[in-house]
Amino acid sequence: MPPLQEILDEFGLKDGIAASASQAAGYRGKLPDAMVDFWVEHGRGHRPVNLCRGSAEAR
Repeated sequence: MPPLQEILDEFGLKDGIAASASQAAGYRGKLPDAMVDFWVEHGRGHRPVNLCRGSAEAR
């Protein structure tokens, strides 16, 4: 079983915001296709997180 599937099975999917075809196209070639396909199919997170500072909850 792929590692991502194990995470999905344990935690489920949250209400993600689907990426449009034009948004997905902007990430193709920069990110793995599997990640971009996942965003189109299932959505992505609600709020951007500054990875250098962490999420708002962590502060």
